[in-house]
This record gives sequence, structure tokens and C-alpha cells, in this order.
Amino acid sequence: MPLSFLSDILLFVVYRLPSKRNKLSRTNFFDEFSIFLEQFVTHRSHHLMGDFNFHVDDLSNSAAEQFLDTLEMFDLCQFVDQPTY
Repeated sequence: MPLSFLSDILLFVVYRLPSKRNKLSRTNFFDEFSIFLEQFVTHRSHHLMGDFNFHVDDLSNSAAEQFLDTLEMFDLCQFVDQPTY
């Protein structure tokens, strides 16, 4: 079976360590994440990414807010609506 149907999907696996174990500052993470997204979102493909360790269900969490703002800036969306742990 040919795999040509897969040419329309880009799958990214991005795992951000919890802040207790992460030496990359949040600012650095968002700078690098934005650069990463700039390289790929211009492709005419579907994009799937996951597990960033931001509690996006907590609207008072500034990191989650910044993460969701970054997704919106690149016309991406968050589909997970419940904890994954």
C-alpha cells in the first residue's frame, strides 16, 4: 500500500520538561518554539504536536496564556481539553 496519503501530514513531537527539571527559561522556550513554528506552519499540511507541560486549563497561568497566544499567532489550536496525566 503506498504511503502517499501521509504527505499531507507533518507530525511533530515536542516535549517540554516540567519547569522543575527544565534549564531552558520560559522566554527562551517561547523564542525557540516560535522560530520552530515559523519554519513549518507555512507548509500546506496538517500539523500535530503535543505535551508541553502547560496547564492550559488554568487561565491565570501566565505560561499557559503565552502558549495559547503563540498557538493562535500561528493559526494553531489546542484540542486537549482535560488533563493528560
